Parts: sequence; C-alpha cells; structure tokens
Amino acid sequence: MNIQILGPEHQGKEEFDGGKIKAQKPLGFSGQGAVTVRLGPLFYWAWGQAESEGGIGFHPHQGFEILSY
Repeated sequence: MNIQILGPEHQGKEEFDGGKIKAQKPLGFSGQGAVTVRLGPLFYWAWGQAESEGGIGFHPHQGFEILSY
C-alpha cells in the first residue's frame, strides 16, 4: 500500500459567500488546484471554516450523499 500525505499547498481552495466561507479541498474538482481530483467513488472532499456568519444556497444537483461533521 502506498500512502501519500498532501499538504495544504497541494490541496484545492475555494471561497463562498464573498469570501466569508473558505474551503480547503484535499479532493477537489479539476482547475481548483488539488493534486488529487478523484479517489475511487469519492470524487469530492472538502472542509470549510467561517470567521463570521455566511451561507451557501441550495445546490442545483440532487441525489448526492452529503456528510457533515
């Protein structure tokens, strides 16, 4: 088994709600800067943080399983 640790400099980044919410993406979409863009059935993985109240509207896609913790 090969294990590779990707630091923040190799992960994708995105902002929502005018930059109020910042997301870091160990697995992101093409063009977002992540070295790894798909890993088996897992095609998107991100964590976000907000320093002030912000929001993300409804996503137009349906049928995705979303896991939040």
